Formats: sequence, structure tokens, C-alpha cells
Amino acid sequence: MFFTSTRLPLAKARWVPRINGHPLMPYNDIRPSTPQDSADRSSGSSLTPAWDPSSRTPRASTSASDGDSDRDFDALSLWSSSFYPQPSLLPPQPKPGIAFSFQMSVPYALHSGEWLLHPQLLHKKLDVRIRGTTITLCHNARYENECGFLIPDKKFTSVDDSIVVKVGYNQSRLYFPLRHIYPEVTTERPNFIARSAAISVARAIGERVVIIGADLEGKMDWLGDYALVIHCIWPLDSDQACLQVLTPRQSDTCVRYFPEKSLCRSHVD
Repeated sequence: MFFTSTRLPLAKARWVPRINGHPLMPYNDIRPSTPQDSADRSSGSSLTPAWDPSSRTPRASTSASDGDSDRDFDALSLWSSSFYPQPSLLPPQPKPGIAFSFQMSVPYALHSGEWLLHPQLLHKKLDVRIRGTTITLCHNARYENECGFLIPDKKFTSVDDSIVVKVGYNQSRLYFPLRHIYPEVTTERPNFIARSAAISVARAIGERVVIIGADLEGKMDWLGDYALVIHCIWPLDSDQACLQVLTPRQSDTCVRYFPEKSLCRSHVD
């Protein structure tokens, strides 16, 4: 039987977060069946092999009388496909206090709009924030620090090129030069999540983002890919995120660590 974080059976819980119609359970709420290391002498059927408690993750049985996998481990298969992946699927723990000096030499700059010059971002939904208009008086600085989103539909060659941004709750269509457009890295959404209640997108489990920079190892292999912020059992810095990369170039997904400055929120409306 499934249990929720309230320790109530699933059927009695008032509300349970779900993904694809299935309940979403954190790691500590998984209840594996009692491990067995011998056959049932009364029936002669083989039971689940014993598992090492130090591994924290029991092994699912590969044998079943009805042709299906052991239903006691349905929770584990659900968990591995949700925002709480098994520890064995995570990369090694990143080194604490890792330096990000490599990011000073990568060919993009968030302060000048050059990050939008990458063709890998074409046709991606990007949540953005308007900044720097108080200096240039673009639109009389009326939309300074406002949230919006855009979808690049052509290649840009200069930060002076303009693009349509849908700004605010009313999604007003306005043209802004690229130099005034910054990637959104918080959960703020006008009329839904106030600025005072917003958190870093690196801490927002389940939020979709677009990768706009290098991972913690300095690799740019996933530039322009969509990814989901997932839970990580390792302690990460407040500006680091564990992502499940949703790349169309390969059949399976991968998990990588990224700094917040390499992310741009792409909220699914």
C-alpha cells in the first residue's frame, strides 16, 4: 500500500501530488516489502532475495508467477521516473566549494544579452526579466524589472537586435533590444507567485528550465536543452541544481549538476 507524507494510506489522504496520474512520493516515504533470503517452504515459491540495508535501495525481483514484475516494488519504479531519482542514477557528489572560473571564458554574457545569440535557443520558451532600461530609457523604463517570456524564431547577430517579449500578466507584446533581456532564475510569476514569495529556480523541484550555459564540469554539451529540476540526496550549494536533461538527441535522459547562472526558467503554462 502507498503512503503519503502524512503517514496516511493513499486512499485516505486528502491531497497527494501526482505526476502522469501517479502519486509522487519522496524517498523516505517508500515502503519496500520485508526482505527475504529463503524460499517459502510451505508453497515452494521463490521470494524476493535479501538486500543489503546499507545500500538504502532494495533490489527489485526479476521473477514473478504472473509474468509481471514484483508489485511490492512498483513504488521504486515510480520513484525513479519522478523528481526523486534513485541514488544510483545520480552522478557523483560535486566537490564542495567548486570554483566557477571557467564561466568567465565561455562565449556568452548574461549582462549584455549575448546569451540569446546562441542558435540552440531557437524556438525555446524562455522566461525572462527586463533590466537596464533606466539607463537607456527604453519604453521610458516603464517595464524595468518586469517578468515576461519570449520564443526566439530567428537568429540574432547583435545585442542591439530587438525581439518581442510578452510582459506581465496581460502578456503585452513589446519589442526590447537583447541587451535588456535577462534569464529568469526565480519562481516569480505575476498574479500567481509574488516576488517576495519567489525562490531560486535551482530549488524549485519539478520546474522546467532551459540550459543556457555550462554544467559544473564546464561542459556545454546540453546548451539549449530542456531539463527538469529534481531532488538530489547530495548537499548542494544554494546556487546549484540537479537537473534531469530532456535532450531529444538521445533516447534516454541524463542527470547533471548545473549552477543557477546556466539556467533559464521555462514554465509550462
